Amino acid sequence: SAVGLRPAPGTPNGFKFENWRTIGTDFLVRAAYQVVGSEMQFEAYVYHVPTARLVMGKTYKGPTRKMAHTFSDDLIRALTGKRSMFGTKIVASGTPPGGSKEIYTMDWDGSNLTKVTSLNSLAISPAWSSRGDKIAYTGFPLHKDEGVRNPDLFIHDIASGKRFLVSYRKGLNSGANFLPGDQEMLVTLSKDGNPDIYRM
Repeated sequence: SAVGLRPAPGTPNGFKFENWRTIGTDFLVRAAYQVVGSEMQFEAYVYHVPTARLVMGKTYKGPTRKMAHTFSDDLIRALTGKRSMFGTKIVASGTPPGGSKEIYTMDWDGSNLTKVTSLNSLAISPAWSSRGDKIAYTGFPLHKDEGVRNPDLFIHDIASGKRFLVSYRKGLNSGANFLPGDQEMLVTLSKDGNPDIYRM
């Protein structure tokens, strides 16, 4: 018969810690899943084998990929006390075939690609705010009065989808880096000829 997820003798057909100690196991993950309608239910237990201690036990229900990331986050936090990258996102500049370079967000593994900008010219150097609710980037919009494109600095608000023009001085307005609290940022401006770093 199948060996249970929980240890013996408390669980009928439970596993024995001794079998895992003899091969030098430090941590043991025991898990099972079942499909319930259009969702999957996933039950997982993590044990510290040398002390026969339950480190984490949890049941997950939902889309498979999201559950895998959530379980992985929970496991890293249970073992290290620190957050992991499994629930995080990446921001990057990229060019689809036949398109212009735009800003995109995606999950840490490259899935759930979402287009942030639609400048139809060039968008580069994206940077997350420290809270992860805004993205600063440099775009090259057309300055109609001068008939040229300038590297201007924008902020995209994730919740509203709105874009805000932050700096449009002549020359570079780039390399944004949010300071803690997101009320200020460091940027590179070349308004006086040479590129210099400014706090704004």
